[in-house]
Amino acid sequence: MAIQLMVILLLGFAIFIKGQLSPESSESLCQRQWTERRLWTSESPVQSGGEQFREDILNGKPVKVVLQQGNYRETFTLDNVNMNGKSECGEFNDRLTSPIGPESVLQPLLICSNGRVDVLNMSISKWDGNVVEQSWPDYSPGDAPVSSRYLDGTSDMQYTDDYLTMAKKSEMRGVMRDRGYAFNMDTIHIDQTSGHISGQSLNHVSQSFSQANGITFRSQPYHWLSSWDTSGRRDSSRWTLGDVKRLRHTNDYVALQWYADACWTSVFRHDRDGNRLSGSLEMLRAYVRMGHRVRVHFDGFTLEANSVVISPDGSVMAQTSSEMARRLGDGADKTFFNTKTRQVYRLIHTSGEVGSFYFFIENGLLSERSAGRFDVTWSVDTRPWNPVLTVDRLNQITFGTIRDLEVNMEMANTRIAFQLKEKYGVFKGQNSEVFLEVNNMRTSNTGSARSNIISQVLRTIPYYQTRDDKSFTMDLYRPQRQYIEISTITGLAAHRFSLKTRVYEGLADWDVQSISWFQDARLGV
Repeated sequence: MAIQLMVILLLGFAIFIKGQLSPESSESLCQRQWTERRLWTSESPVQSGGEQFREDILNGKPVKVVLQQGNYRETFTLDNVNMNGKSECGEFNDRLTSPIGPESVLQPLLICSNGRVDVLNMSISKWDGNVVEQSWPDYSPGDAPVSSRYLDGTSDMQYTDDYLTMAKKSEMRGVMRDRGYAFNMDTIHIDQTSGHISGQSLNHVSQSFSQANGITFRSQPYHWLSSWDTSGRRDSSRWTLGDVKRLRHTNDYVALQWYADACWTSVFRHDRDGNRLSGSLEMLRAYVRMGHRVRVHFDGFTLEANSVVISPDGSVMAQTSSEMARRLGDGADKTFFNTKTRQVYRLIHTSGEVGSFYFFIENGLLSERSAGRFDVTWSVDTRPWNPVLTVDRLNQITFGTIRDLEVNMEMANTRIAFQLKEKYGVFKGQNSEVFLEVNNMRTSNTGSARSNIISQVLRTIPYYQTRDDKSFTMDLYRPQRQYIEISTITGLAAHRFSLKTRVYEGLADWDVQSISWFQDARLGV
C-alpha cells in the first residue's frame, strides 16, 4: 500500500546575534499560511528546494510531519532533527498505542526524509528494559511520495529584541550548524547574575549514523537528557529506556546558535500576591479561551504549560511537566542535572503561588516539594487560533464539523478544551475550563461521514484542590502519570498509571460537559 510522508516547516523563529534578533516581521510571520517548498515522488524524483529545506531547519524552524497510508493519517511535530548525507531525520516520542489501556506501549518514532520510519516499543505499565525496534507497519519507502512544506515569506519590517526579553516569553530552539542538528528547548532558565541563559532538551532517544548516509535508533537505545548554556557549557545525562537505569553523565563545551519564536507576547504580569503589575487577567483568560498556548516566567524559569485551568472564580492555573531539576547555586555546574536526576512538576497560579514537586526519574519516588510566591509573567502565542469543533456531554456536535478538523489536522497545530463539572469543594456543581496541549493526532477513516479522529495528551499529571479550595496540589505519596485520549466519536478518557510502580490504576472520575478543538489555521474567508 502506498505511503505518503509530508514534512512541513513553520516560519517565525529568529536567531540571536549579539543580543539582537535578525530582522524579521513578527506580525507578517505569525499570520502567513503554509506554502509548498519541496517535493519528492517515486515517479519523478525531483528535489527542488532541498538545500533550502536544510537551511530552514538550521535556521531554527520547527518541523511537522504527516504520515498517510490509505485512509489512515497521523500528524505530529518532530524534535531532534539530524542530518546525514542526503537524509534529514527527526524524532517524535509522545506516542502511545491506541486505545490507551493497561497494555499500552510507548512508541518513539524516527522519521526520515527518504521515507524511512523506525519505531521503538516499550511498556508504560512496568519497569521493563525490553525495548523492541521495528519498521513502520507495511511501510515501503521506495513507493512513498514525499513532500516538504513550510510557512514561507520574507520580511518587510524590522523586528529586534534582546535575547533576555525573548527568553522570558518565547519558545526557543538550539541549532548546531556544524553537526546539522536542531532541537527544542523544553525549559529555559535565566541567570540574572551572569546574564547567561540555559535550556534543557529532554525528549531525545539516542540516534546512530549508518554507513549508507542514513540515521537509525541505536541498537541499545537510551534517553539522552541535555542542558545547554550560552556560556558554551553542555551537560548530558543518559538513561536506559523502559527500566530507566543510569548510564553516563558527562559535560563539555559546544558551539550553539539559539533561536526564538517571534510570535509570542506577554499579556499579564502580577506580583507575588497576585496583584496586577501590567497587562490584565481578563486578557489572559480571553487568549486562553481562544485556544492560545501559554508560557509562564517566574524566578528566572520560563516554562510552557502542558495544561491550563480556569476555575469557576476566574483564577488561572498552569501545569508544567517538561523540566528536570538543575543544581543551581553559585558553582560552575549550576545548570547541570542532579546525579540522581529528578523530574519537576509545577502548578503556577495567578494568585502568585507556585507549587513545585520533584520526583526521581529512576523510581518515581518523591524527592522534595516546595511552595512559594513569585512575581509571574504570563505570555501567549500570537498565531491565529480558531475553534473548529465542539461536542456536548453526549458527543453530539454543537459547533463546526469533524471534516473541518480533519482537513486542517495536517496543516495546523491543534489544542483541546473541555468543560469539567466539579464534584467536590466550594465549586461543586460548577464548571472549570481545562485547556490541553495535543501531542499527536490520528484517524483511520479519513473522508468518511464522521471520521474518528484520536488526539493524545501525554504530559499532564493529576492534581487536586487544596483544603482551602483556592489552589491545587499533587498527590505526594500516590503520584500518578496521566495519559488522556480524546475521540471525536466517544469523547474523553483520562487513564492513570502509578508513577512508582507504573501499574494501571484506572480512569479519572471526570464529568465532562463539552469538548472543543482549536487549530492555528487561517480561516478560509
